[in-house]
Amino acid sequence: YDEGGNFAGSLGGQYGNGENPVAIAYRAKDNVNKNNFFFGNAFSEVDILDGLMFRTNFGLKYENYNGLSYRYPNPEFTEGNMRNSRSECFEYCTEWTWPNTWKKQKKIGEHSFNVMAGTEAISNRYRQLNGNARDFFSMSSLDYLYLDAASGSKTGGSNGTVGSMFSIFGKLDYSFKDRYILSATVRRDGSSNFGPNNKYGVFPGISGAWRLSEEDF
Repeated sequence: YDEGGNFAGSLGGQYGNGENPVAIAYRAKDNVNKNNFFFGNAFSEVDILDGLMFRTNFGLKYENYNGLSYRYPNPEFTEGNMRNSRSECFEYCTEWTWPNTWKKQKKIGEHSFNVMAGTEAISNRYRQLNGNARDFFSMSSLDYLYLDAASGSKTGGSNGTVGSMFSIFGKLDYSFKDRYILSATVRRDGSSNFGPNNKYGVFPGISGAWRLSEEDF
């Protein structure tokens, strides 16, 4: 602080435009960012037949964010800035996912089979809106400091994304004497973010294992 109790200015000149860190912290006291996040899921599982299990699950996520920031006059800065401004931002995101699976287990002698098939749907949306305005007559009452009340320049913009995906998948696990194991999977995914000629893709996979600990040697 200077002798008058105001924030002291920078040295200026050859030392550059170093700002007062106490003033910076004080003027940021009204900057507020709030984020609300909600999520949850519910599922149901039914034993349709002996060893055949069906499960459906629905999950939902919602998030919104809003932020306010203010720029106050900065007279102690070497290149003193006496203009004020306010920035405001709002954004939200929603996403849901809905998988369904059928599982069947079967054992015949020393042969074990585990089969699974399913579908999955995913959808998400995101949207953001922001604005900035300069030169307010007064910044004493922040609750009524709307962007339209500024006499200076105003800028704003928005952006967002929308996407969805749908998948069909299957998996087969086979083992003999719990010693020799084979697993195969395949899934077909489709996304709204791809063009009509490449909207879907098929992704297979196979793996095997030999459990040596089950061998006599």
